[in-house]
Amino acid sequence: MNLKTLSISVLILAILSGIVAWLNRPVIATDTEPRVGHSLLADIAANETTDLTISREAETVELKQDDEQIWRVTSYHNLPADAEKLRRLVQELAGAKIVRVVTRNPERASRLGLGGSSVTFNSSGSSSTITFGKNAQRGGRYLKLDDADDAPVYLTAATTFLDTTAKNWATADLTTFEAADIKQLEIKFAAGEQIAITRDDADAEWQAVGLAPDERLRSAGISSLLNQLSSLRFTETASPDAEAVVAASAQQSTFKLTTFSDETLTVSIGRQPEQIVIKEDAADPVAAVAELTTAPGAPPENPENALEEMTETIPAGPVYVSFDGPTNLAPLVGAQSTLAFQLADYIFTGLPAERAGLIDHAPPPPPAVSVE
Repeated sequence: MNLKTLSISVLILAILSGIVAWLNRPVIATDTEPRVGHSLLADIAANETTDLTISREAETVELKQDDEQIWRVTSYHNLPADAEKLRRLVQELAGAKIVRVVTRNPERASRLGLGGSSVTFNSSGSSSTITFGKNAQRGGRYLKLDDADDAPVYLTAATTFLDTTAKNWATADLTTFEAADIKQLEIKFAAGEQIAITRDDADAEWQAVGLAPDERLRSAGISSLLNQLSSLRFTETASPDAEAVVAASAQQSTFKLTTFSDETLTVSIGRQPEQIVIKEDAADPVAAVAELTTAPGAPPENPENALEEMTETIPAGPVYVSFDGPTNLAPLVGAQSTLAFQLADYIFTGLPAERAGLIDHAPPPPPAVSVE
């Protein structure tokens, strides 16, 4: 190959390399997109928001600040909102950055599932909505920050889950005190027994009046009880006049707690107990027992079996709680005029049902030996 041919080949290769480099060059938008690389909330005054709406599929949660700047779940009995949950959501959105523009083409945007979820920030005179779409195959999620059809669709690395169960946004704490702050506990059990215990300070032993010589207070049982009562959380709500609520109120154990600062909180917990009732089709119980015990064929072996065939067991009802005290010990005390609060069943079954649950039996200590 002569020098001329070599020079031509080098020139052709240089031209081809230039073409390839040009074709693979980074695409720079003719209009600058300032939002890329910035937070989803960069153009949203989140700190000035007074009304927040979270939507996903067919569910919507509405939160709003009241006149005292307390966030409330307006879509769930206007209960105070879980401030920590709200803070986490805003922080996740603020920490999420826009990676790039995906498309400005409305037809392509329509295939990205936009509108299934959204978060709307409202403040006085302004409203901003983040509209989410599908998760991208290679990670991240599509979103829009404007309503216009030709507004850009962005990709963000965040895949924030939007909880649209309204109850989950409400503060569920019913009691908020420390067990170490309690100096006295008076209990009236549903069965009728009572006990009152007290201590001089948080490190002192619990004492009770009227214990028999062989009775001792179970310190571990008292500590467990106080810990349970100090962090009660509701699971569901109901109307105060609901049948199950009224039935539970007739079977309550009441716990009156007094703090070292002389604040008092009364907590009453109960449920309708399991019941055995005559079946509806057994109109005449006496005649039914006689018929069952004398019928030909395979009669019951005894009247007890006959009675079992006539009756049915109604399970115990749900557990409800009521309380009275200052809001620093019972944050939702004011909501009881319109709501009854249900507790998890295990809370009730973990409580002592009678005085004996807090008592141990032990031989009395030996008499002191006097030394003359």
